[in-house]
Amino acid sequence: MPDRSFVTLTGHITCYRHTNEVTLDCQSDCRYIEAKGLTIMEMRELIEDQLISPDRLAEHLKTTKREIGETLGIAPESLSRRQRIASVSVQMSLRHLIEILNTVVPAVGNSLMAYAWYRSEPIVGFGGRTPEEIVKDGEIDALKSHILRRLEGGYA
Repeated sequence: MPDRSFVTLTGHITCYRHTNEVTLDCQSDCRYIEAKGLTIMEMRELIEDQLISPDRLAEHLKTTKREIGETLGIAPESLSRRQRIASVSVQMSLRHLIEILNTVVPAVGNSLMAYAWYRSEPIVGFGGRTPEEIVKDGEIDALKSHILRRLEGGYA
């Protein structure tokens, strides 16, 4: 049974649950992004053995797995051991991070700037909390709605 998916400017990402593992079925449509000359994280580049690879994500963001774990509120061991990487919660956390970063790329320029925004930009509509703090507080859907509203020209 598919979990809820989030459609971003980079395509449609669907997450299928299989026992304790997550298998990703990724279809990318990057024409908008390519036309704008923006650098995004394409899911197919981050997937290894049908899972989002923390190593590849860290390499793309020019950071470490430890920092990504801290950013997501995940223990470092959870991004190192295959069994834990394959867990639904870890894969969903990685996927949410990628979705949010790819969604803000058109506004900030590239995925590295999007990651810096995610870690440090306070959002007034959320009491001055950063996107990182908002996600850690479990308000991912509210943050996604806020970002899409802002990108469409709405107010915070």
